[in-house]
Amino acid sequence: MLLNIGRGLMLVWFLTGLGHVLAPRLTHQGVDEVGGILQTLVAVVLFLLMTRAARRRRAVAAAKDVLPT
Repeated sequence: MLLNIGRGLMLVWFLTGLGHVLAPRLTHQGVDEVGGILQTLVAVVLFLLMTRAARRRRAVAAAKDVLPT
């Protein structure tokens, strides 16, 4: 459950990073392309790592015939 919450937060963080790059006036910030791009990349990497961890937990649980917690 915590992985799903974390993945949702990474999606929000990704969207705010895109907002910093594409629409800085909506985020009430100055134009910061480098910061927005770095934020977006970190959010994508963390999202992918969390997705991999969730898949691994499901695979281990299926192999043991136990429901994941």
